[in-house]
Amino acid sequence: MTIADCENIIKLFFENYPQNYEHLHNRNLNVNNVNFRIVPDDRFDWDDDIILIEYENTKRPVESISKYWWLLKNTNWLKENKRIKLLVIGLNEAHKGIRDETIMILGSELELLFKDEFKFYYVPWNTVSEKEILKILNQIIE
Repeated sequence: MTIADCENIIKLFFENYPQNYEHLHNRNLNVNNVNFRIVPDDRFDWDDDIILIEYENTKRPVESISKYWWLLKNTNWLKENKRIKLLVIGLNEAHKGIRDETIMILGSELELLFKDEFKFYYVPWNTVSEKEILKILNQIIE
């Protein structure tokens, strides 16, 4: 599956979702006129939540999750009162093994440290499908 395939699945999912949100693609993470110097691949904003999506096709997928570690640990993000729901979609077979495990470890650790402010979802490269992406999206918006 390609990044474009994933983007289309997600775009169609949210177009059919009845609630009011703002969709921003490849734009800086700005909240209340504060620029947090992070550019997620896709972003869906609600009043209290931000769904961030990273389509990870590089050989270093840990970079996507590590920038959110930085955001939560080293900035004043928590003062913005916006809960992050991060979905990382692995799209490269090179993620198997330690790269896959590292993404899951960092995501789980962030959830433990920031249980009210951060929720992590991951679709590993070997399970990426429309069905799996839609299943996770439904979990995210519950």
